[in-house]
Order: sequence, then C-alpha cells, then structure tokens
Amino acid sequence: LMGLIAADEAQTLVAEHGAQYLIETQKETGDFSGSWWEDEFTGTGFPIHFFIKYHMYQHFFPLMALSRYRRYLVLD
Repeated sequence: LMGLIAADEAQTLVAEHGAQYLIETQKETGDFSGSWWEDEFTGTGFPIHFFIKYHMYQHFFPLMALSRYRRYLVLD
C-alpha cells in the first residue's frame, strides 16, 4: 500500500483492496485488539543462522500504511 502511494497509485482498486485487507485482518479481541499478529521473523542477523523479531513492526507498518492512505485520499 505504501508503495502504491509513493508511486501515485493510491486511487486505484488495488490500493483500496490493500487498505481493506489491513482493516479486515485487524484483531478484534485479546492482547492485540485493534492491531495485527505476525509470527514470522522480520529481520535477518546472519542469513540461515540468526533471525530477528522486531515486535513493534506488526503494529507500526500497517498503521503507517493506513494513515498515509487516508491522508492521500483526504488531501488529493
């Protein structure tokens, strides 16, 4: 979604579907209510041997994408 916004393609059906996907996959209950869950590692320390989990990425990037998408639609 952020790539589409950067490419000035935010007003496309693909971007709308991306935003809708993020909204629909938000957790509704539990510790992650209103956020997203991600089991995968999000970084590589040493390929094949050591991987890193950035715990806030699962919250930060979807929120940033949705806020940029909203701002683009409101200001455009």
